[in-house]
Amino acid sequence: MNQFAAKTATFLEVSNFIVRYPQIDLEYTIALSVDLIAKFDAGELDVVLCKRRPNNDRGILVGRDPIVWVSSGEALVFSGKEIQLILYPPPSITRFMALTALERAAIPWRISCTSDSLSGLATAARAGLGVMAHSRIFIPKGLVECGPVQNLPPIGEAEFALLETRGRLKEPITQLWEAILAKSKDFF
Repeated sequence: MNQFAAKTATFLEVSNFIVRYPQIDLEYTIALSVDLIAKFDAGELDVVLCKRRPNNDRGILVGRDPIVWVSSGEALVFSGKEIQLILYPPPSITRFMALTALERAAIPWRISCTSDSLSGLATAARAGLGVMAHSRIFIPKGLVECGPVQNLPPIGEAEFALLETRGRLKEPITQLWEAILAKSKDFF
């Protein structure tokens, strides 16, 4: 489960799933999407809710959301001519999208903070270390979307997808899959 899924885990009615399937050892894995996909491909995960790279049609599309620049609202976005960035480490999809947008716009940038957790990124942004790219509907508490006055380029839309393993434990996985798809409509 990625940072998005961790924030929205309450919508899954997990307790109902656990009661219905007590033989299932349900375990959340919270990580960057690329790491979750690697674990899924290695057979370590049965269901993955993740972002997928642009122009990738893997999995079932759950929803799309714009990736936007966010900050504390008081942060200095630029130091000299360079935008100060707070990013996930490579090979983060959000990082890739943000850096691609800046490169296309020919905006110089500098990474001021890297963290593999959303809480680390949000803390750095709230402290005014720079701006971070994030899904618009899940902007962390205490951060705001940067306005047009800061002349930051649009980043694009993130696609959230659901991957499901085929074969073993078909009924329980299908039930979990359907619950995620049904509840995702409340967000996208």
